[in-house]
Amino acid sequence: MSYSSSKIWIHLVFYTRLKAPLLVGKLKKDIKNGLEEFLSENCDQPCAYHILPEHIHLLINLSDSLSAREILKKIQSKIQDSLKESKMEVNLDWEEEFHVHSVSATRLSTEKSGIMRQELIHQELSLEEEMKFLGM
Repeated sequence: MSYSSSKIWIHLVFYTRLKAPLLVGKLKKDIKNGLEEFLSENCDQPCAYHILPEHIHLLINLSDSLSAREILKKIQSKIQDSLKESKMEVNLDWEEEFHVHSVSATRLSTEKSGIMRQELIHQELSLEEEMKFLGM
């Protein structure tokens, strides 16, 4: 019996409700912990992410069994669990809209580099401009 598997990489961008700049300080640290726990449990290959005050960029291998929206919901749930564990009395609200696009294997290093340079990118590009660029 033959078995095939796919390696589909996606770049996922999601936002706080009303794009409020809440992801800073201790909250950002706890979100990082939740993201890293999710990635360690669900990724067999290196992924990349960057947390900005009102949104998160994530490069991840799309599961054979989960959609991008299902992955997003699992990530948000893991983040909320991390906040509860650290005794943060915050229930983060997220925008329903999000951006996702596929990334070819030949562009993985370029995409990772772009995600890691988000702080620099946003010195020249506003969130609204980035959203337009992403087609939102």
